[in-house]
Amino acid sequence: MSQHETTEQKTARLAQARADSGREHMEAVAAMAVAPKNGPAAIDEAAATSPRVFPVGPREHGAVGAGKFHPSPTLNPLMCEQLEGYEEFQEDLLPLRRTLEVAFNGLVAIDAAREKLRNDPTVTAGAAVVRLVAEAERKHNHIVDTFSKTEERLRSTERTLEKSLLAPVVQNAGLGTVNGEIREHVKKLDAGKRHKLIEDAFAKRDESTLVALLGCPPFLSGLDDAAHALYLRRLQEMREPVTTRRLKSVRAAIALMERAIPIAMNSVEKALGSSFKKAKELRATSDASNAALKAIMGPPSD
Repeated sequence: MSQHETTEQKTARLAQARADSGREHMEAVAAMAVAPKNGPAAIDEAAATSPRVFPVGPREHGAVGAGKFHPSPTLNPLMCEQLEGYEEFQEDLLPLRRTLEVAFNGLVAIDAAREKLRNDPTVTAGAAVVRLVAEAERKHNHIVDTFSKTEERLRSTERTLEKSLLAPVVQNAGLGTVNGEIREHVKKLDAGKRHKLIEDAFAKRDESTLVALLGCPPFLSGLDDAAHALYLRRLQEMREPVTTRRLKSVRAAIALMERAIPIAMNSVEKALGSSFKKAKELRATSDASNAALKAIMGPPSD
């Protein structure tokens, strides 16, 4: 990814990459209230005095009910605690939890500010959008940037773990002539005897035989891709159980992140109550009206 990638490009890239990510996770945990950071923005000020406890349930891409927006349960930071290996590998998963907090709190803050303006009889719905859109865009950009950095970190960890598991197997499989003889022998067996030999090797924890067969392309041992992948994963679990569990946990975090990204990006506009395109049109109309009024009224009198 280019260091000069703009926010719009990041948004488009992440949205396109996950356009087919599927329906969001339908099981939610109890809603949590995470206090937003203090700041000068009107949205943050409104959120600080507004309740932040939302009902949870199967919702997709956020929901609006009875005039109020509810962040999707998928963005709830407590979802991270449901990931396998969370307690054991918190150091790997905490960045995702913090990222979900950024998204969850940002949406809560936008909705809290919108709720205050909704209760002001002097502010129309359009005027509320005009007043909130700049802060909503700031929240949106922060959410996109945070997800982007977390994605890079998780995928980098995944690649490192994959390499650490696979490299020793591949390296040892190419050593000596015996490994080649083992593969040649197993390749000549029929499928039933071939799989029995491999299962017996697992039962005996015969790493030499297993490395010779699984540290090379599948066709050299007469295995198909699916069987080779299954056996290789079992060998990795046997040789490096902690690293294997860690990789599984990181992959679960990536899967949650891939569900959360498009939901978070779509939910900002839902919390605002308007698309950014429509909001900008309203702001342009408001600016034009204010300019016309100023021209009519003239400069303030002394």
